[in-house]
Parts: sequence; structure tokens; C-alpha cells
Amino acid sequence: MTPFHAEDTVPPLTAVRGVVHLRSQLGAIPTLDRLEALVRARGLTVFARIEFSRDAASAGLTLPPMAQLIFGDPRAGTPVMAVAPAMGLALPLRALAWEDAEGHSWLSYEAPEFIGERFSLPKALVANIAGIRALCEAAVAADSSGLSDQGNTAVEAKPSDGRSSRRLLVASLSVPLIIVMAALALRWDRSRPPTENRAAISMMIAGMDIKASGDVDRDFVAIMVPHHQGAIDMARTELRRGHNEQLRRIAQEIIVTQQQEIAAMRLGLGQIPPVSHYSVTR
Repeated sequence: MTPFHAEDTVPPLTAVRGVVHLRSQLGAIPTLDRLEALVRARGLTVFARIEFSRDAASAGLTLPPMAQLIFGDPRAGTPVMAVAPAMGLALPLRALAWEDAEGHSWLSYEAPEFIGERFSLPKALVANIAGIRALCEAAVAADSSGLSDQGNTAVEAKPSDGRSSRRLLVASLSVPLIIVMAALALRWDRSRPPTENRAAISMMIAGMDIKASGDVDRDFVAIMVPHHQGAIDMARTELRRGHNEQLRRIAQEIIVTQQQEIAAMRLGLGQIPPVSHYSVTR
């Protein structure tokens, strides 16, 4: 996705500081449908879905297609609110799908870093709410696997740099896991992996596409956490759908060890890992 200045690509009233607008080739409502499916596939909770256009019509008013999805995970949000109670005003996470006056569809969300800044959230806990970025990017992806192409536009308050080198790093780190996934997928489908695994791959790659901070240790952890989470998500799919007992045992081991490594990496940086039980089912 190519970043632009918000004011250059969306109407001025929508160029709000801290809000990210992702251009979608789907309609607004189908885009939110896709996001909801990704959220549920990740095992997160959908707390509410507000259909603003439908509500407007019921009041005799007209509003272009617009709907909001409110979702999250108490295991991630609870530690955040325990430290910063005012975060209860920003949680659960939410994303807005809407259509502009020219008929273009967008998916908008508040940048996790901006939320953290606004509520003075310790940086170590911003990671607990950062997953919204990968989910939204996967929802607007142009191809059926959920991976974005140049047809999608990410609109942020400021442009990022060094994306080519970061994409190369993401690709190199992703190859081993994708190869393993492709081998396992042959057991289910001769042509392509299951929907859950396509979503997991999309979120993994999107999550690994970070903005370099200049701190090699922190960037390593920021890239490896979504990498490990992708392995966890795909291992859970094997447990749900697979029949080979040897592979199922391997999948269980992957889930436990990858969760432990995620916690260890975060602790290595002095971060507080999200509340979690080493579960092989969630």
C-alpha cells in the first residue's frame, strides 16, 4: 500500500490527526463484512456492529453507506485499562467503513500509537491494541488471499519511509513459515490453503510490515511477534481441521512454544505481556 498525506486524498473533513483511512476496492459494507470475518477467525470478540445508514433510514434520513465494527479481546484490553483506566473510553477497538461523495469506499481506524499518546499509555502496552492495523489492512486487500496490492491506498497523517527495505525483510522472514503452511494446506485443498490460513498469512505479513524505529531489538520483536502469531493461528487451524495425529501433536507444540517465545521476547524488552494462558484452542 502506498502512503499519502491525508489531505491530498480524502475530503478535508476526514483528514483527522491520528486516523488512518484505507481505500477499499469493495463497497463499504462488504469491506466491513470481510473485517468481521477476519476478526472472528482470529478468535476475537465482536461486541457490536452499528449500521449507521440503516439507522438513518429508519429515522427518515439519508446517509451514504456507513457502518462501524466494535471488537477486541479482554485478555489484551484488560491489562491496558488496569494501567490506564481512561482507555475504557477508547476500548473496545473500532473500525468505520464508509463511502465518500465520489462513491469511493474507505475503512478507517484510529492509529494505535495515537491512542497511546492521547491516553498516556505506556509504550509497552500499545502492542496490546496494535493488532487493528493488520486486521484492517487485510480487510481491504484487493486479492482473495487478503494481501494488498498497489490498488489500495493507505492514508495517514504523514508519509513513511524505507518501506521497500522493510517489505524485503518481511518477505524474507515470511518465506519459511509460508512454505510450511503450503505443505500442510495440500492435505485440505489441492489448490489453495483454507480461508482461515489465508487470513492468518495476510495478517502475519501486514503485521510484520513495521515502520523502523532505529532500535534493532525493538524492531526485531515487533516483526517476530506477528510472525509467531501467524504460526499459532495456522496451527490452530490444523487442530480444528486436521486428522493426522502426528501433525496435530506438532501443531499443539507450535502453539505452546510460540506463545512462550512471544512472552519471552516481550519480557526481554521489559514489556508486560498480555494476560494469556498457553491455550491450544484460542
